[in-house]
Amino acid sequence: MTLVGTGLVLAAFPFLSDLGSVLVANGVLWFVVAAATPVVTLFMIERVPEREWETRIGLLNAYQRYGWVGGLVVGSVWIGAVSIRYGALFAQRTFFLLCAVASLAAVPLAFYWLPPEATTSPARVARSTRVLARTILGSGRYVKLVPYAPSRAIFSIRSLGMRRFRTRYPPALRRYLLTAFVFSVAFSVFFGPAPAYLTSLDYPSATIFAFFIVSSLASAVAFVPVGRITARISPQRLQLGALSTRVVLFPLVGLVGLLASPALRAVGIGVVFALVGLTWAVVAVTAAGLVSRIAPADVRGEALGLYAALSGLGGGIGGITGGLLAHTFGYRLAFVAAGLLVFGSILVLLSAGISVPPSGAAPAAPTSDREPSTGE
Repeated sequence: MTLVGTGLVLAAFPFLSDLGSVLVANGVLWFVVAAATPVVTLFMIERVPEREWETRIGLLNAYQRYGWVGGLVVGSVWIGAVSIRYGALFAQRTFFLLCAVASLAAVPLAFYWLPPEATTSPARVARSTRVLARTILGSGRYVKLVPYAPSRAIFSIRSLGMRRFRTRYPPALRRYLLTAFVFSVAFSVFFGPAPAYLTSLDYPSATIFAFFIVSSLASAVAFVPVGRITARISPQRLQLGALSTRVVLFPLVGLVGLLASPALRAVGIGVVFALVGLTWAVVAVTAAGLVSRIAPADVRGEALGLYAALSGLGGGIGGITGGLLAHTFGYRLAFVAAGLLVFGSILVLLSAGISVPPSGAAPAAPTSDREPSTGE
C-alpha cells in the first residue's frame, strides 16, 4: 500500500499548480511513507535471534541511506541535464514521473520478496473484528472479510489510549520514547535552519548540497559497522556517546562559520557534517534496537510505530522552533539551543533505567514457530 500510494502521489505532483495542493500532496506522501517505517523494521528482526537485531537494523538503514543519497544524486543530475534543453519546470515534472514509475515498479518485487504468510495470529484478527463489530452495530459478519483494512486501523487507534500506554508499556520504554521525542526535536532545531545558515555564508546551492551528501554518505557507511559494534558495547552506551557528541557538534557548526579562511571554513563544516552523519548512524540503529528490545513482544510493532510517530512529530516541532529561534536570535544561538536540547534528552535517557546488554552478550531464546515475535 505504501509503494502504490507513493507512486500515485508522485505521479500527481506534475499536475499541481498551487502551493496549497503541493503541501497537501506532500503531507499525503509522508503519511504513506511513515506507515511503512515500523513494518519494515519488523521484517528485518522477525524470526531472528535478538543478538542479531541491531546488525539487521544497521543493514536496513545502510540500504535506505544509500538509496537516499543515490536519489539525491540522480535527481540533481537529471534536473541539471534536462533543464539545459527543456527548462527547469519540464525537468522537475518528468523527474516526479520517473520516481513514480520507480515506486510502482517496486510493487511486484515486494510481492515476490516479502514474507508469503501473514504473521498476525487468528486470535488477534478475531479481537480486531470484534472491536469493529461493536463500533459499527451489526456489521461484524461483513467486517470479517476484511480484517486487515478498517478493522485493524480502528483496533490500533483504540488501543493507543493512555491507560493502555501506562499498563502495557514498561516505565523504561515510556521514558525512552520521551527521550526519542526530545532528541528528535533537538535534531530538527539544528537541521531546520541549517540550509539557510549555509546560504548566509555565501555558499552556492551545489556546495550546500555537497555538505548534506557528505553527512548522508558518512552515516550510510557507518550503519552496518555500528550494528556489529552492538555485539560488544551496549546500545544505550553507544547512544549516549553519539548524543553527547552532537551536544558539541551542533554549536560547533556555528563557530566554524566564523573562520576567516573560506577554504578552512569549508573543510571544517564538511568535517562537522560528516561527524553529524556518523552520530546519526549510531542513534538510528541503537534507537530502533532499544525500542525492539525494551518493548514486550505483544506491543513491539505498536511501540516501533509510536517511536516513528513521535520522531516525526518531534521533527516537525523542532523545524518550526529552529526557524523561529534563528529568525529571532540568530543561527548560532539556535544551534546552541539544539545542543542543549540534545543534552536534555541525555538526562532523560539516564533516568530511564534502561539495562540492555550488548547484543552478543548472551544468546536469545529461540523464537516459537507458533507465536511470531513481531508484536502482532
